[in-house]
Amino acid sequence: APLDLRLPVVSGKKSLMAGAAIGAEELRAIIEGAAWGDPNAQSRLAFRHERGDGVVQVQTEALRLYTLAAEQGDASAQHNLGRCYFTGNGVAHDEKKAARLFRKAAK
Repeated sequence: APLDLRLPVVSGKKSLMAGAAIGAEELRAIIEGAAWGDPNAQSRLAFRHERGDGVVQVQTEALRLYTLAAEQGDASAQHNLGRCYFTGNGVAHDEKKAARLFRKAAK
């Protein structure tokens, strides 16, 4: 399914990821990159949706984007998706699936 660009972006605040503030232009670039299928952008946007960091917190969208990026080999998405399965965050707790994703991410 294509990325829904209608998901609201939280305006008027800078977002934090790995300690670095980003502005609206960079966030828009991440959203557009994700829409074009860039796995790094999908992973970064998924992280933001999971946390509600600069965008509305939508766990189902985070999982969808992590999955798209993980299937393209993005190690960060594989790790974060594995973490979701390990903790049961938005998905059924599945340690075997989590372990497979963690191993893929480590390669």
